[in-house]
Amino acid sequence: MKLPRFDPASGLSGIINNSTGGTAADANGFFHPLGDHGQVSFVIDGQPISDQQSKVFSTQLPPNAVQSMQLITGAPDAQYGDKSSLVVNATTKSGLGSRPLGSFEASGGSFGTYGENATFAWGTAKLGNFVALNSLRTGHFLDTPESQPFHDIGNSETIFDRVDFVPGARDAFHLNLFLARNWFQVPNSYDQLAQDQKQRVLTWNVAPGYQHTFGTSTLLTINPYSRRDQVNYYGSRDPFADTPATESQNRFLTNYGVSADAQSAQL
Repeated sequence: MKLPRFDPASGLSGIINNSTGGTAADANGFFHPLGDHGQVSFVIDGQPISDQQSKVFSTQLPPNAVQSMQLITGAPDAQYGDKSSLVVNATTKSGLGSRPLGSFEASGGSFGTYGENATFAWGTAKLGNFVALNSLRTGHFLDTPESQPFHDIGNSETIFDRVDFVPGARDAFHLNLFLARNWFQVPNSYDQLAQDQKQRVLTWNVAPGYQHTFGTSTLLTINPYSRRDQVNYYGSRDPFADTPATESQNRFLTNYGVSADAQSAQL
């Protein structure tokens, strides 16, 4: 709540970079831990996400959907695997046990920047729902090659929904749904004034989860998930306006799998 916002659509990365030692900021809201290139793993409610979370390559969870974060550096547990220079273990907000409540925030700033953030939560002891809606428009979406930004308009929209169901004392279910889009112009330099290249990043994520308690000391957690990032790059309508080259591209990355672990504590 108190940290400044430097990069639009990169709020979670900004919080981590500005509150954690051993990280170095990079362009467009990206950061590197302990001298490694992008070696960061995110674990969101048990779902592993090791893709780069820069707003150019993907989208990321909005900060107002996060309840707590544990940042692990050094030698993380074997359960995290893959990228291990920095592990962000995040728990999202839940509507369990909440009376109907919500929040709304509007913001504005230089470069034609304005945005709206809203949350809503309700629930009983057995069923709960939390929703976060965020949108942003700015004329300084990416870092620019010139001191004066131009052709740098962009917008970002995210929807996060978490549903929880607790049928009894030993079982708990949750379902995370996430949909996000970044659309932005590619900044020009003074020798590219007529160029009109743009990019769109679209992400959807579905991640159910189940927990069961055996006795008083053993917990089983199962997290299936499916996530897709799609990037469309558009060249100028007039290909002769593009320098040094004109191009267009459509690429995507789909991740799906199941993460399961059993933890037992000696009492």
